[in-house]
Amino acid sequence: MRGYGDRIGRGKLKSDSTPMESRPPQGNAIITAERAPDIGESGTARYFSLELRDGMIDLKNLSSFQREAEKGTLRSCMLAYTEWIKSRYLKGKDAVQSFVENLKNLFESYRDEFSSSGILCHGRVPEMFAWLMIGICVTARSTKRSLS
Repeated sequence: MRGYGDRIGRGKLKSDSTPMESRPPQGNAIITAERAPDIGESGTARYFSLELRDGMIDLKNLSSFQREAEKGTLRSCMLAYTEWIKSRYLKGKDAVQSFVENLKNLFESYRDEFSSSGILCHGRVPEMFAWLMIGICVTARSTKRSLS
């Protein structure tokens, strides 16, 4: 979790034991557990914890999604979404640089907005907030555009 939160790639070796280029984690991880991991204050500030209690999940609805996941439907939806992102925003080297720059600006804007809110928290929380907001808002904006 620490490496993911720090956006640090995991070192791997090729079959001949030479190092491979490390790639940082991409996206946001979703992890389920019975208890929160004991990774200290700084580690805890790297994730967003959500406790679900009995009755908060519609098990019939969840079962329906699990059946769709078994059929590969959710994987197909994510693939279609990432292909749509590539076709819309990543056409050519200049487009990729522009997309990355826009994401960087969004990140800094959301992080700074949270930091200036006056909420007392660990220094990592504004970063976590920014990553979540990018995921939520960019997806919502993309969905609205594709429906209209």
